[in-house]
Amino acid sequence: LRLPARFAGPATMPESTMLCLDTSSWMRNGDFRPDRLSSQRDVAREIARVKMASNLENTVGMLTYGGAGVEVRTAPTNQKSKLLRDLHGLSAGGKSHFVSAVKIAALALKHRKARAGEERVVVFVGSPIDATEKQLRMLGNSLKKTNMALDVVSMGESEANGPLLRTFVDAANNPALNNSHLVTVPEGQIPYDVVVSSPILGGGGGGG
Repeated sequence: LRLPARFAGPATMPESTMLCLDTSSWMRNGDFRPDRLSSQRDVAREIARVKMASNLENTVGMLTYGGAGVEVRTAPTNQKSKLLRDLHGLSAGGKSHFVSAVKIAALALKHRKARAGEERVVVFVGSPIDATEKQLRMLGNSLKKTNMALDVVSMGESEANGPLLRTFVDAANNPALNNSHLVTVPEGQIPYDVVVSSPILGGGGGGG
Protein backbone atom coordinates (compact mmCIF):
# COMPACT_ATOMS: atom_id res chain seq x y z
CA LEU A 1 0.00 0.00 0.00
CA ARG A 2 1.49 3.31 -1.09
CA LEU A 3 0.61 6.37 0.95
CA PRO A 4 -0.31 9.71 -0.64
CA ALA A 5 2.62 12.10 -1.00
CA ARG A 6 1.56 14.20 1.98
CA PHE A 7 1.93 11.16 4.26
CA ALA A 8 5.26 10.08 2.86
CA GLY A 9 8.53 11.11 4.42
CA PRO A 10 11.67 9.91 6.17
CA ALA A 11 11.47 7.05 8.63
CA THR A 12 10.22 8.16 12.02
CA MET A 13 10.33 6.80 15.53
CA PRO A 14 7.61 4.27 16.32
CA GLU A 15 4.55 5.91 17.82
CA SER A 16 1.81 4.59 20.05
CA THR A 17 -1.54 6.38 19.84
CA MET A 18 -4.70 6.23 21.93
CA LEU A 19 -7.90 7.34 20.21
CA CYS A 20 -10.50 8.78 22.59
CA LEU A 21 -13.98 8.64 21.06
CA ASP A 22 -16.86 10.71 22.36
CA THR A 23 -19.89 8.40 22.67
CA SER A 24 -22.09 10.71 24.73
CA SER A 25 -25.69 11.44 23.70
CA TRP A 26 -24.50 14.60 21.92
CA MET A 27 -22.97 12.40 19.23
CA ARG A 28 -26.45 11.52 17.93
CA ASN A 29 -26.66 15.02 16.47
CA GLY A 30 -27.09 14.97 12.68
CA ASP A 31 -25.22 18.18 11.84
CA PHE A 32 -22.48 16.01 10.31
CA ARG A 33 -24.06 13.35 8.12
CA PRO A 34 -25.28 10.86 8.98
CA ASP A 35 -24.45 11.86 12.57
CA ARG A 36 -21.48 12.90 14.68
CA LEU A 37 -20.84 9.36 15.92
CA SER A 38 -20.56 7.83 12.44
CA SER A 39 -18.45 10.73 11.15
CA GLN A 40 -16.13 10.36 14.12
CA ARG A 41 -15.75 6.64 13.44
CA ASP A 42 -14.80 7.28 9.81
CA VAL A 43 -12.07 9.70 10.87
CA ALA A 44 -10.79 7.41 13.62
CA ARG A 45 -10.56 4.53 11.15
CA GLU A 46 -8.49 6.64 8.76
CA ILE A 47 -6.15 7.88 11.48
CA ALA A 48 -5.52 4.30 12.56
CA ARG A 49 -4.97 3.16 8.97
CA VAL A 50 -2.44 5.88 8.18
CA LYS A 51 -0.51 5.47 11.41
CA MET A 52 -0.22 1.72 11.09
CA ALA A 53 0.77 1.97 7.42
CA SER A 54 3.47 4.57 8.06
CA ASN A 55 5.48 2.37 10.44
CA LEU A 56 4.99 -1.34 11.09
CA GLU A 57 5.97 -0.80 14.74
CA ASN A 58 3.26 1.81 15.33
CA THR A 59 0.40 0.81 17.62
CA VAL A 60 -3.06 2.29 18.04
CA GLY A 61 -5.55 1.78 20.85
CA MET A 62 -9.06 3.09 21.41
CA LEU A 63 -11.36 4.07 24.27
CA THR A 64 -14.84 5.56 24.51
CA TYR A 65 -15.97 8.13 27.04
CA GLY A 66 -19.74 8.37 26.96
CA GLY A 67 -22.49 6.71 28.95
CA ALA A 68 -21.57 5.30 32.35
CA GLY A 69 -17.88 6.13 32.04
CA VAL A 70 -14.64 5.55 30.18
CA GLU A 71 -14.11 2.15 28.57
CA VAL A 72 -10.84 1.02 27.04
CA ARG A 73 -12.04 -0.96 24.01
CA THR A 74 -8.63 -1.75 22.51
CA ALA A 75 -5.22 -1.61 24.15
CA PRO A 76 -2.48 -0.25 21.85
CA THR A 77 -2.02 -2.83 19.10
CA ASN A 78 -0.56 -3.19 15.61
CA GLN A 79 -3.41 -5.51 14.58
CA LYS A 80 -5.53 -3.28 12.38
CA SER A 81 -8.30 -5.85 12.00
CA LYS A 82 -8.86 -5.99 15.77
CA LEU A 83 -9.06 -2.22 16.09
CA LEU A 84 -11.48 -1.92 13.16
CA ARG A 85 -13.72 -4.59 14.69
CA ASP A 86 -13.81 -2.70 17.96
CA LEU A 87 -14.74 0.52 16.17
CA HIS A 88 -17.92 -1.14 14.86
CA GLY A 89 -21.03 -1.30 16.97
CA LEU A 90 -20.43 1.86 19.00
CA SER A 91 -23.55 3.58 20.27
CA ALA A 92 -24.12 7.04 21.73
CA GLY A 93 -25.77 7.81 25.05
CA GLY A 94 -25.31 9.39 28.44
CA LYS A 95 -22.89 12.08 29.51
CA SER A 96 -19.33 12.88 28.49
CA HIS A 97 -16.31 12.01 30.66
CA PHE A 98 -13.69 14.09 28.84
CA VAL A 99 -11.10 14.65 31.57
CA SER A 100 -11.21 11.05 32.77
CA ALA A 101 -10.80 9.86 29.18
CA VAL A 102 -7.57 11.79 28.70
CA LYS A 103 -6.16 10.57 32.01
CA ILE A 104 -7.00 6.94 31.24
CA ALA A 105 -5.59 7.24 27.72
CA ALA A 106 -2.31 8.46 29.19
CA LEU A 107 -2.26 5.52 31.61
CA ALA A 108 -2.97 3.07 28.78
CA LEU A 109 0.03 4.43 26.88
CA LYS A 110 2.25 4.40 29.95
CA HIS A 111 1.47 0.75 30.73
CA ARG A 112 1.47 -0.64 27.18
CA LYS A 113 3.58 -3.72 26.45
CA ALA A 114 5.94 -2.17 23.87
CA ARG A 115 7.31 0.96 25.54
CA ALA A 116 9.70 2.10 22.79
CA GLY A 117 8.86 5.16 20.73
CA GLU A 118 6.71 8.24 21.03
CA GLU A 119 3.25 8.57 22.57
CA ARG A 120 0.19 10.48 21.38
CA VAL A 121 -3.38 11.01 22.57
CA VAL A 122 -6.03 11.85 19.94
CA VAL A 123 -9.30 13.12 21.42
CA PHE A 124 -12.57 13.60 19.53
CA VAL A 125 -14.96 16.12 21.09
CA GLY A 126 -18.60 16.58 20.13
CA SER A 127 -20.17 17.47 23.47
CA PRO A 128 -19.85 20.33 25.97
CA ILE A 129 -16.73 20.05 28.10
CA ASP A 130 -17.46 19.92 31.82
CA ALA A 131 -14.13 21.28 33.03
CA THR A 132 -12.60 24.64 33.87
CA GLU A 133 -9.79 26.34 31.99
CA LYS A 134 -7.52 25.75 34.99
CA GLN A 135 -8.30 22.02 35.02
CA LEU A 136 -7.57 21.72 31.31
CA ARG A 137 -4.33 23.67 31.60
CA MET A 138 -3.17 21.30 34.33
CA LEU A 139 -4.24 18.30 32.24
CA GLY A 140 -2.32 19.57 29.22
CA ASN A 141 0.76 20.27 31.34
CA SER A 142 0.66 16.72 32.70
CA LEU A 143 0.81 15.35 29.15
CA LYS A 144 3.70 17.62 28.23
CA LYS A 145 5.67 16.62 31.33
CA THR A 146 5.47 12.98 30.29
CA ASN A 147 6.35 13.79 26.65
CA MET A 148 2.93 12.80 25.31
CA ALA A 149 1.73 14.67 22.23
CA LEU A 150 -1.91 15.64 21.82
CA ASP A 151 -4.33 16.05 18.93
CA VAL A 152 -7.90 17.25 19.43
CA VAL A 153 -10.66 17.00 16.81
CA SER A 154 -13.55 19.32 17.66
CA MET A 155 -16.70 18.40 15.74
CA GLY A 156 -19.63 20.02 17.47
CA GLU A 157 -20.27 22.53 20.27
CA SER A 158 -17.15 24.30 19.00
CA GLU A 159 -18.23 27.81 19.96
CA ALA A 160 -18.48 26.92 23.65
CA ASN A 161 -15.57 24.47 23.69
CA GLY A 162 -13.16 26.46 21.51
CA PRO A 163 -11.39 28.57 24.16
CA LEU A 164 -11.16 25.61 26.55
CA LEU A 165 -9.71 23.31 23.92
CA ARG A 166 -7.20 25.95 22.82
CA THR A 167 -6.00 26.28 26.42
CA PHE A 168 -5.73 22.49 26.68
CA VAL A 169 -3.77 22.02 23.46
CA ASP A 170 -1.47 24.99 24.09
CA ALA A 171 -0.60 23.62 27.53
CA ALA A 172 0.23 20.19 26.07
CA ASN A 173 2.21 21.48 23.10
CA ASN A 174 6.00 21.34 23.12
CA PRO A 175 6.97 24.56 21.29
CA ALA A 176 10.26 23.06 20.13
CA LEU A 177 8.43 20.20 18.40
CA ASN A 178 5.01 21.76 17.76
CA ASN A 179 3.64 18.29 18.42
CA SER A 180 0.07 19.08 19.50
CA HIS A 181 -2.83 20.31 17.37
CA LEU A 182 -6.41 21.47 17.58
CA VAL A 183 -8.51 20.81 14.48
CA THR A 184 -12.01 22.29 14.44
CA VAL A 185 -14.47 20.98 11.85
CA PRO A 186 -16.67 23.86 10.62
CA GLU A 187 -20.38 23.25 10.42
CA GLY A 188 -21.37 22.01 6.97
CA GLN A 189 -18.00 20.45 6.17
CA ILE A 190 -17.12 16.76 6.15
CA PRO A 191 -15.00 15.83 9.20
CA TYR A 192 -13.05 13.21 7.24
CA ASP A 193 -11.94 15.76 4.63
CA VAL A 194 -10.97 18.36 7.23
CA VAL A 195 -8.88 15.98 9.34
CA VAL A 196 -7.16 14.26 6.40
CA SER A 197 -5.85 17.65 5.22
CA SER A 198 -4.86 18.77 8.73
CA PRO A 199 -1.55 18.47 10.63
CA ILE A 200 -2.94 15.39 12.39
CA LEU A 201 -2.35 13.40 9.20
CA GLY A 202 0.50 15.37 7.72
CA GLY A 203 -1.46 18.10 5.92
CA GLY A 204 -0.90 21.79 6.33
CA GLY A 205 -4.30 23.20 7.20
CA GLY A 206 -7.18 22.80 9.57
CA GLY A 207 -5.56 23.60 12.87
CA GLY A 208 -2.44 24.25 14.85
